[in-house]
Amino acid sequence: MSFITLCKNRYSCHHFIPDKTIEKDIWQKLFAPVQLTPSGYNCQPWKFVVVQDINKKQEIQKRAFNQKHLSTCSAIIIALADSNIGREAQTIANQWLDLGKINEDQAQSMIASMQKKTSPEQKKIQALRSTMLACMTLMYSATDLGLATCPMMGFDQKKVGQLLELEKDFFPALMIAIGYQDMSQKSIRLPRKNINDIITFM
Repeated sequence: MSFITLCKNRYSCHHFIPDKTIEKDIWQKLFAPVQLTPSGYNCQPWKFVVVQDINKKQEIQKRAFNQKHLSTCSAIIIALADSNIGREAQTIANQWLDLGKINEDQAQSMIASMQKKTSPEQKKIQALRSTMLACMTLMYSATDLGLATCPMMGFDQKKVGQLLELEKDFFPALMIAIGYQDMSQKSIRLPRKNINDIITFM
């Protein structure tokens, strides 16, 4: 389908067909485009936890204010952002060097930039920006595969993080309910702002 059709078909779904499993091969196809998502320094500071187990889904639902569609979706995808991109600075710089995109001096500058001391909040913001791009890619990919998604920010990040026993420096950035939409309950899309209202030319 064309990209504009893909955008129009992407919809925040709140009514999924219960108990419908997403086949294993679909997951590989779903995440393939996510690998192509741009990120600062190409550091790709994200990981995804796919929760399909009914008991774990229920535990997450409790930490997401008991939102109903979490009980009917096929899975809950939790996007994790890595606030310490400096940990892989040398590897990332080497990749740039190997491809001839930078020289040795530029590589050292890149490493210094990635490892420079900034506030924990600033590091989180940097990781969050890139991870959100990956999440949008994931949702378009899902739409292209006939799946429905619902991005969710309404959850307790700290409690979800504790439940997942995350690696140091990783934090839950976004939760995405995914599955097959119950078309009998699809509602009308909410209105969008006029194009001229969201653009300023200077």
